[in-house]
Amino acid sequence: MTAKRRKIVGWTALILLPIAYIVGSGVYYARSISPDGISTARDFFDRFGEPRQVRMVQCDGQSYYEFIGRLPSGFVLATPSAPPAYVFDEQGRFTTWCRDPGDIPSYRQTWRLQNTNQVDMGLVREKFGLR
Repeated sequence: MTAKRRKIVGWTALILLPIAYIVGSGVYYARSISPDGISTARDFFDRFGEPRQVRMVQCDGQSYYEFIGRLPSGFVLATPSAPPAYVFDEQGRFTTWCRDPGDIPSYRQTWRLQNTNQVDMGLVREKFGLR
């Protein structure tokens, strides 16, 4: 390989490796927060562990539990404005989720923060049989 070709390969790698890392980081983040396979609150705890926070949210006269997830650890470059949120009904059935509630106004229009109550994690565990 000539010196000129090595230089081209070196510069190409220098440019493409950070781009590949950023793209790979985004893919990893999307997969790590996806609710695939989650149908109950128990499934959530089994897959993600304890949420950062749980709020009781009212929507259409019904009570729901909004689990605020944790951001993936590690060297992930994804920078959401808020951690993912997962919503469960009174029976603990998965209803919906949002990958970034801070950037998706339609989510907060449906699942409003006004008049929400933070729920103690012990009560959440008891309600959904997670002890």
